Amino acid sequence: MDIFRFGEVRKPFLAGTLLTIISVLFWVSCSGSMGSGGTMTPPGSTMAVINVTDAPSDRVLSFEVTIESLSLIASDGSSVSILNTPRRLEVTHVSGSAEPLGITAFPQGTFTAARVTVSNPDVTFIDGMGNSVEKRDVGAPTTLTIPFPQPLVVGSMPLVLTIDINAGGSIQIDPATDRVTVNTVADALYKEIPGNGGEGGEDTENGKFEHFTGQVTGISGNNFVVNARGTSITFTTDSRTEFNVAGGVAALPNTIIRVEAQTQQNGVPLAREVEVLSAAGGEIEGLVTVAAGSPVSTFSVVVQDASGPSVSDALLGDFVTVNINPGATRFQVDKEGIDLDGLDLPLFDATSLSRGQSLEIDAVANSSGSVIVADSVKLESQPLTGTISNASNSQFTLSVGTDSAFSLLSGNGTLKVLTQRNTQLKDNVTISNGATVKVRGLVFFDSNSNSFTMVAGKISAAE
Repeated sequence: MDIFRFGEVRKPFLAGTLLTIISVLFWVSCSGSMGSGGTMTPPGSTMAVINVTDAPSDRVLSFEVTIESLSLIASDGSSVSILNTPRRLEVTHVSGSAEPLGITAFPQGTFTAARVTVSNPDVTFIDGMGNSVEKRDVGAPTTLTIPFPQPLVVGSMPLVLTIDINAGGSIQIDPATDRVTVNTVADALYKEIPGNGGEGGEDTENGKFEHFTGQVTGISGNNFVVNARGTSITFTTDSRTEFNVAGGVAALPNTIIRVEAQTQQNGVPLAREVEVLSAAGGEIEGLVTVAAGSPVSTFSVVVQDASGPSVSDALLGDFVTVNINPGATRFQVDKEGIDLDGLDLPLFDATSLSRGQSLEIDAVANSSGSVIVADSVKLESQPLTGTISNASNSQFTLSVGTDSAFSLLSGNGTLKVLTQRNTQLKDNVTISNGATVKVRGLVFFDSNSNSFTMVAGKISAAE
């Protein structure tokens, strides 16, 4: 298998329906006006950003699904198409966050349900023998109709609609037979996004773009277009936008970048941070399934996301071996806004790289095939669900399920979780012994004590 090659879709997929969570963000721009990012909103329409997120399921390393189409069902029974360009994606890596599928415009009105057509679900999980297995089969497209608890009225006020199809409650895996079954469970909610001047308080469910990674395919003035395997989004910039390279927007053509952005009231995302990645050979994100050597000299990941000029959807869910070049491969921690100041944490390097951690790997230019050489390895945030114990001041113990992918990979079912001044407590969650929560944050490994410490970015109620 060539890791960075277009157009090769060799794998069939698991039959049935596997759509974890779809979030649809809607907000209003001036009818018939041109936004600062160059996006035209037709009269009587509202800009919409379509996002995807996920709730993890035991033993699961990767979920892939093709979203064929998305429409809203109006109160008179008519259907309004929102998305009709198929998009292949892996969803587990965005649990506790979100991944945009695109920005569009749709008519204002009253809607009673969302209708989603999905196809070719594919799951990679850990079997009863502790091996990583990919279940693949081709299934016919399946249409899900998800009613809203109360009619969604899209008018003059910006709002957010989240459709949540819970993977944890929808998917069952029999470890004795490796049989996978899906019984979809879904609900929906919506929120208003912050008004003008409140963009700084946005989160992914109400207008914030976290870690949107892709290749810059177009530039016009202060605006640039990023394509991530078929999803193209136009971002605008202003004097506050931070770049990690000199030259600003002018330095971006054809580069692979990562964007952090906030959505303005006209529906146009305003880039706050733009990072040019050094991924000359491509960029992949995934969960470590094998780590060999002391210090680690080579490791394998199940690919959950990928970017680059020749990256295809066929890479998602596959396993890639990564070789570390001593003295050349750079190790970094992607803070993602998480405060690490004042914490006594292990350095992230080849001595503290472990199975179960989420990483981003930038490959060197001449990497090819299923074995690549890392130019850089970056520790990324990941979601873990578990039960709180030993809660005290700014820390607690999180016990994850013995059947969870993290526990099975790392061999450790407990982590020390540290909270900081900017840790977000969502869904009215409280840190109390016995509570079951989902924590998204950075997981550090101490090889001397064989223990894990997680620094929490977000803590929410478990789904």
